[in-house]
Order: sequence, then structure tokens, then C-alpha cells
Amino acid sequence: MRYSELTERQRKLIVLSHEIGFGQLEFITIKDGEAFFTEQSRKVSTIRLAGEEQRKQSYSRLDGDFILKQEQLSLLTMIWDKKDGIIRQIRIMNGLPIDMVMAEAITI
Repeated sequence: MRYSELTERQRKLIVLSHEIGFGQLEFITIKDGEAFFTEQSRKVSTIRLAGEEQRKQSYSRLDGDFILKQEQLSLLTMIWDKKDGIIRQIRIMNGLPIDMVMAEAITI
């Protein structure tokens, strides 16, 4: 799948992951298989302090169309499949999602 084929909301997730580089996205609402950012949504960056080797940005540039990486496709597929819930956290490394914590309502 290509970046140009994504919805605006899906593109926002990819762009935010890229901007963060290392860190996490938090409290994203999932409704009908789409991600919605609310007032509670946060992006959290992990920043290396002096004395640590600088991290190299080895992830893709976002200045045009490109083929999505497997990690990006997995995230978007998981959101689509879940349909409704809250993503408490998506961990980002090298601009790519590596895992997520999701909360869903319990059906009684």
C-alpha cells in the first residue's frame, strides 16, 4: 500500500510517528476503524541527553509518495480491525510503530 492511498486520518498517524522518531502517541480514540485525535491525545518524545550518542534518523522521508513499511501497515490494519476503542499508547522507534496498548469496552 502507498502513502497516497491513505485517508487523511491515517496519514496523520504516519506523519506523527515520523515526527516523534522515538517516543509514543497516547490516548487516540478509534471509531469505525479510524483514528481520532482528541484533547486528551498526546505525542511524547524520548530525547537523549548529553553524553549519549545521537540517534540517526534511519526512517523514511515524508516528502512524497512511498510504499508503507510492514510496521505501518500492521498498525493501520489493527485499527481497522478493532473498529472502536482507545489506544492508550503506540510506542515509536525510528519513526515506526512497534507496539500498542489498546482499551476496549467489555460487552455484557
